[in-house]
Amino acid sequence: MCSNDVTAIGVLQKAYRAGLRVPDDLSVIGFDNIHLTQMTTPPLTTIQMSCFELARAAVWRSSRRSRGRRRRSATIHRD
Repeated sequence: MCSNDVTAIGVLQKAYRAGLRVPDDLSVIGFDNIHLTQMTTPPLTTIQMSCFELARAAVWRSSRRSRGRRRRSATIHRD
């Protein structure tokens, strides 16, 4: 699993040069779903994630962390 499709394409090229067969010897997955992946040999498996959903998850997680910090700081007693 690569962090982006460009890196995954690089892995495909290195595997080819090393004599490895994808997907027989090695599985490669990219992350972005850029148009270039449709032209690779073999075709690259890639994951597309909605930017909206990714932003929503980040805001939700950040909000939960912030609320957790406020609760912990409210329970600290200073003498």
